[in-house]
Amino acid sequence: MTGWAALHELIERCDEAAVASAVRDLAPGQRRELAEPLRRYERLLRDQDRFGLWWRRQPGLAVAGAAVLPGAAVLAPWLARNSLRRYMPGLYHRTVTDLVLDVLRARDAPWLGDLAGRLAARLTTRSVDADLWQLVSDLVTLTGIDPPTTDGFVLGWTQHHGGSVAGEIRRDARLAALIPRLFEIERLAVSFRWGAWPETLARLAAEGLVDRAVLLDSCLAALQRGGRLGAAQGYLRVHEALAPAGSEVAPRAADYAALLPDSHSVVAAMAQRELRRLDEAGGLPAGMLSQIGRAVLARTEKTLVRAQLGWLDAAARRDPGHAPELVLAMAAAFGQHAADMQRLALTSAVRHLSRLDAATRAELAAAARGLPADLHGVAAGAFGGDGHPRPGGGEGMASAPAPQLPPWSAPRDLPPPIGSPEELAAEIASVYPGTADVLDPAGLERVLAGVVAFACTDRSALAAALGRFLARNPWIAADYAPDDREDLSEGGRLDAIIRAAIVAARGPVGGRYPAAREVRGETARLAALHDAHWEGPRAGLARRLHEIAVGLAYAPRPFLLSTPTTGSGLIDPAGLVSRMRRAAADGWEPWEVDLAQALLRLPRDPDPAAAAAARELATPAARTVAQRLAAGSPPDPQVNSETRTVSKWVYLPNRGYRTKAKEQVLLATAASRAPGQPGDPSTLARELNTPEAWHGSDSRAGWMSCWPLMLPAHRDVAAAHLVPHLAGWTRSGRGGAALLPALADADGPVADGMNLAVAYGLGATDRADRAAAVDAMITLAARGQLDGAALGRQVGTLTARGDLLLNRVVPGLRDVANVGAPGPVWALVAAALAQLLPPAGGQPPHRLAALVELGVDLVDTCRPAATLPCLEPVVAQRGASQLVTQARRLRQALSRTVSAP
Repeated sequence: MTGWAALHELIERCDEAAVASAVRDLAPGQRRELAEPLRRYERLLRDQDRFGLWWRRQPGLAVAGAAVLPGAAVLAPWLARNSLRRYMPGLYHRTVTDLVLDVLRARDAPWLGDLAGRLAARLTTRSVDADLWQLVSDLVTLTGIDPPTTDGFVLGWTQHHGGSVAGEIRRDARLAALIPRLFEIERLAVSFRWGAWPETLARLAAEGLVDRAVLLDSCLAALQRGGRLGAAQGYLRVHEALAPAGSEVAPRAADYAALLPDSHSVVAAMAQRELRRLDEAGGLPAGMLSQIGRAVLARTEKTLVRAQLGWLDAAARRDPGHAPELVLAMAAAFGQHAADMQRLALTSAVRHLSRLDAATRAELAAAARGLPADLHGVAAGAFGGDGHPRPGGGEGMASAPAPQLPPWSAPRDLPPPIGSPEELAAEIASVYPGTADVLDPAGLERVLAGVVAFACTDRSALAAALGRFLARNPWIAADYAPDDREDLSEGGRLDAIIRAAIVAARGPVGGRYPAAREVRGETARLAALHDAHWEGPRAGLARRLHEIAVGLAYAPRPFLLSTPTTGSGLIDPAGLVSRMRRAAADGWEPWEVDLAQALLRLPRDPDPAAAAAARELATPAARTVAQRLAAGSPPDPQVNSETRTVSKWVYLPNRGYRTKAKEQVLLATAASRAPGQPGDPSTLARELNTPEAWHGSDSRAGWMSCWPLMLPAHRDVAAAHLVPHLAGWTRSGRGGAALLPALADADGPVADGMNLAVAYGLGATDRADRAAAVDAMITLAARGQLDGAALGRQVGTLTARGDLLLNRVVPGLRDVANVGAPGPVWALVAAALAQLLPPAGGQPPHRLAALVELGVDLVDTCRPAATLPCLEPVVAQRGASQLVTQARRLRQALSRTVSAP
């Protein structure tokens, strides 16, 4: 009989073969006796695995568990948790899959098929465990069950067999059931692009081993689901290998038509090609072509639009009886953004004029009223009508009257303070998963306020409420010791705050905040914060969080002075005075950075009544607040957009960011203050200096979503600090979606910092970031703060030096104009064109014609009073390039509006 002591020794020796030999032929009673000691031993290894002890013993544990654990429900997670492969020194690895299978076969348990299904469900698609997959496959063969169809098993099957899949299906016809699943795993579809899968699947269909109709339907269903372009290209290769005949396309015409409106352009092109082939063979249902035409002509790809107009034109000539319906479908292209596509659609429609009745001509005349003025005259002459374009007519702006900007809604007040330790624990748990780039700044402020408040009233209740959270994050529960923790990041400081709030404070509530020398390791920590070389807002946020952690440990306060009262981050002056009154009545002064942050969150305008109320309190902090409320906000530092300078920051091409001189800052260099003014930098911790050198623009530097809330009355400064990061996201990455709308909702001047940020947002790589820039522009326009000319100069400068791509910028500008801000957008276009239109013989930026075309669309709505001299060198050029054509259209449109009375 094998006892636990002997089995334990074999596992400790990592002798898996000996373990298998010892447990293979155990009696049922022996298995039950060994099961519990084995589970306790594995739990101990997992809990105390500091030196890889559990990792090295996992194969032995897997073999032993296969022999003694009671059933599939217990054994499946055990085998998924304990690796079947032992990694040996060098390149040699040893798997125990055969040993586990041999032990399971010896048990002859009725639940082995259930075990195979449970293990298959645990195979992940991110990285398929080849040994675990092999065990599942062997169990399927052993038990005779149907192969599992989970994503992990199917992916492992394709990886294991590769090019021999056809042979496997010939050997076991049950495996054909896995084929439809290949089209439901996007990761597999990407491999279809270059592998032999398409040809293999077509060959299996030709041999009758796989149903060809199932393959074609699965392929079309996968294309309809959408997804990444690489996956779509893989499915297209399968479709190409199948080469469906017209008899197969006809019953699936609706499925192909469903691919036309929203699919990738290569997918839509395939569907268009198959449907046109079917139509030319006489197999397309009557009336379906016009629906197809409207779907394709709503797209923006010129290749698809040209092909569709040509198809409709040929069909109308072939079938004059349906010409009116088909010509009306052509009119869908009148709404195209590109003037050349509008002109082509109009030319195609006019070609069939003799086949149109009066009612059709009237519909075409109504549709043509949205065309630009130069095309509308042609349409009016052909179809009739008043000859005048609809007000605001043009691409994308065919509605009348012109849309009005939606009214701006000020950010709502923050929710009421957290009411209980249990609610606070839930808020902390919800904040922590987002402590990277998408952190909710308002949620963080509520958490900080709640932690400070409950740490003052009942730390034991707070610790009890946080029990489950601390169990999931055990490193937080240690006693707070500043010199024991080296994580200076915002997340590390938040850990320190919670750690300090659940242990006994070292000083009384309202006591004096300790000097650095009085806190163990604090001098070194402040020096490390200084040496981190973080830009202003990040350094300020880290310093504030650090102050809260030290304050909770050594000098607790009943509440934070700087908690905002609105969603934008502002503090109501009367509310701040009320907090100061409570502090004065209780006899304590606020922490230094807490007071500084509160000053930065006050509105910019003076508030004499609140200043007088604060002055009556006669405490040092109250006098500082009163002086700030009486004087209002100092002016923001200037941002030099040409060199990207923020206060003392200057950008040197190809060398990163440098400073001309060291300068102490108040959190985020929010304002230039003279000595003696409220918030004088010399009164703050001297460890916070601007660094002598700061390199690069790390797109993951700190909790940048908090920066607008830190400087709600100084948004141009916050925006200027965000510019290097937004510039990085313009080239690659993402992250500005939450930042720009928050800045637009904030207060303060809109100058070069904000305009640079919005300009970079318009050209961002990620669509969500570009949409955020559009939202920010709409908000600024609704508040009367959108300076189109200033923003246009930034767009022109950045585009000229290659930082922005106009194919990303122009659609966003068109959206802003369509929402109801055509005037600022025209000012932007005019200012940008003045910098971008090349002199004679110059090389224009890519897609500059699209920006000029947008100007054409805006002229009739905005009716500018002056022409653009920068157009003349382009108009004088020979040829009919898109840029020259659009420049001539713009000059003609301007000449009409400027000369009009």
